[in-house]
Amino acid sequence: MKTRGGVFGVGMVAGLILLFPGAVSAGPAPPPPAVTITADDSCCEFDLDFYEQSRGEVATFENPAGADAPHNVVSTVRGPDGGPLFRSETIAAGSTSPVEGTQYLDDGLYPFYCTLHGSGMSGELEISPLGVALPRPAVKAVIAPQSLRGIRRSGIVRVSLRAVTGSPAVNLELKSGPLAAAYAGGIKLGSGSTRVVSLRLNRAGRKAVSKGRQAVLSVRASVAFGSPASAKRTVR
Repeated sequence: MKTRGGVFGVGMVAGLILLFPGAVSAGPAPPPPAVTITADDSCCEFDLDFYEQSRGEVATFENPAGADAPHNVVSTVRGPDGGPLFRSETIAAGSTSPVEGTQYLDDGLYPFYCTLHGSGMSGELEISPLGVALPRPAVKAVIAPQSLRGIRRSGIVRVSLRAVTGSPAVNLELKSGPLAAAYAGGIKLGSGSTRVVSLRLNRAGRKAVSKGRQAVLSVRASVAFGSPASAKRTVR
């Protein structure tokens, strides 16, 4: 009896699917994949006015082989690092470039253009509410404890960096008072990692710390697509 009931139940479900195919849900639609923004062959516009993808994706810019000029994709809005919210490289015909920064965008509509050809070559990128935006790069910086005498002798100031999230390109600028004293760029940090960076003082930096009983040092850590971090220490 149970066996017959089981067979009967399966037959009923199969019949319902055949008679009413819309009664069985196909599930939620998949999120829009990473989009390819393409320049038109003839200068100067994109092949579409509007593109869509989900959160957390890196868009691609393609300048097709038949294009008659180099192009790029650059957001018209500034991000927390002071640069464009997202941007590609400027590329020649027959090339592609990732549009870095799109992976951090929340859902919404974001206008962009080609900086070489102005507002006449523009479009919009819509980020759908599906998917998850990646956390923006973020770091913390601390000028390590050290003596003024040691800095004068070595010409080096140590700065400790900690990545709150993955930060592929951190730039450090050290100042002694108002003077630029040292610089280091392109520092890569994985999420949660810590690194001590030895900044070698330039000529102005060495001169700035060469006299007096103390020096006020400040450092600014900037990271692409993320908010900068800063720290200050008086060394004696």
